[in-house]
Amino acid sequence: MKQPELGKKIADLRQDQGLTQEELVEKCNINVRTIQRIEAGEVQPRSYTLKTILSALSSDLSEWEEEASDLVQMGDKKMIANHLQLAMVGAVVYFLIGFPESFFEYMRAIGEEDFVSPLIYAFVKTLAVGSFALLMSGFWRIGKLYQESLLQYAALIFGCIAILFSIADVITYSVGYIEAVGWVAAQVIGYAVAGSFFGATLFLIKKHVGDIALLAGGLELSVAFCLITFILSPLGLILSIPAAMVELIILYKVRKRVLEVSM
Repeated sequence: MKQPELGKKIADLRQDQGLTQEELVEKCNINVRTIQRIEAGEVQPRSYTLKTILSALSSDLSEWEEEASDLVQMGDKKMIANHLQLAMVGAVVYFLIGFPESFFEYMRAIGEEDFVSPLIYAFVKTLAVGSFALLMSGFWRIGKLYQESLLQYAALIFGCIAILFSIADVITYSVGYIEAVGWVAAQVIGYAVAGSFFGATLFLIKKHVGDIALLAGGLELSVAFCLITFILSPLGLILSIPAAMVELIILYKVRKRVLEVSM
């Protein structure tokens, strides 16, 4: 059984027996803060810790054998944590490279060309889209971890659209050609639709990471709205930077929780 359902069931079992958390602590000799965090759904207890608690509550452990399994198996925990850490690196790089990339996008949006060498442009775009793809892969992993398939699809679509448009950007800039109105409109609509889908699916993980999921989703939806208006597109590019930082915090929280699974 996953959190927060596991914590709720333990709390219900304790309350059914008329025990306070302090009285349960006396029976199982586990720190009261640990009991509180488990019941609140903040951490997934180790099998040993869970068995100790259930034993103190005189519960039949065999009934919990399947439900009490960890959120992730020990063998997978390190792999997931490493993936999320890589996604965090992607978020930091995307945040930093977002400043020059936003400037490049603004210059192209107003019809300016040849404002920087094609090599530098290609380098910045490649670094930006690569780091963004890492960031989205982290949310794909979070969607898989919490069984939120819509978040997986949204992260995958957003990442793929960013890659395709970035490749096209580099090619059109290198050859010195751009279909100003049509191309910019296609990009804006593509990013807005994908960003809206991604932002909406972030609300689904509120129960796992808290209200910060609402902030991240709200920022992504705000970015999408600004882009779709065209006039507010520069503001949308600016908002995408704090959005990446909030998403970095989510990645950090989920990675921390994964590492605490066996506590």
